[in-house]
Amino acid sequence: MDSIILNPELKSTIIKDVENFLQSENWYQSMGIPYRRGYILHGPPGTGKTSFIFALAGHLKMDLSLVNLTLPNLTDSELASALCDSPQNSILVFEDIDVAMAKKKKKKGGDGDNDESSESRVTLSGRIVFMTTNNIGSLPAALLRPGRVDRRFHFPNATVDVAIGLFVRFYGLTLGVEEAYRIGSVVVEKLLIPEKEYGIAQLQGFYSRHRDDPAGIIDCVDDFLKEIQEQQQTTELAQLFPR
Repeated sequence: MDSIILNPELKSTIIKDVENFLQSENWYQSMGIPYRRGYILHGPPGTGKTSFIFALAGHLKMDLSLVNLTLPNLTDSELASALCDSPQNSILVFEDIDVAMAKKKKKKGGDGDNDESSESRVTLSGRIVFMTTNNIGSLPAALLRPGRVDRRFHFPNATVDVAIGLFVRFYGLTLGVEEAYRIGSVVVEKLLIPEKEYGIAQLQGFYSRHRDDPAGIIDCVDDFLKEIQEQQQTTELAQLFPR
């Protein structure tokens, strides 16, 4: 889990909650409660939601089953079958659940708030379910009800500490930790974090470009900011004049 740069409290809280669940099977059975645990990780794109789940599965030595709900011809029965076939003591991942629900709503012409989803008709005993979304406000209340989602965790854009920590992780061995921290601090200041917001994936992409000369990255920040501005302008134009 050391490879995942996140707010330490956020990372620790999720890990402890999952570990506590895994150690509580007898208690769940004695209480007559279905032995399963549901989480939703929400926040802007590129903030490390899916990467964290993959790292968590490796940390816990658990199987991981990625369920693609956006397949155009996926039926409820096929989904139910896929869930049943997933290993017990595994982590099920429903990625970008907001996109999947929007497509399902459009396809069926309904409100997308069907309380009797395939998941509700499948026994998920011993399994941990993670859902990710960029827009939790668009999800139907039935999907988020207790029993389906036990905990919600917000993954924000990179903070100052996370952005510097990511740079140190990339180049601490190459530059030395102190020098990497110094350069990372200058880069983050020039990026105007936290006034400007960046996803972790976005910063990873920028940092990794300069692996041949990490010390020279400071001189490249202005070009990176111009590149982002141009991308934003292109996106805005595409939204104004869709094809």
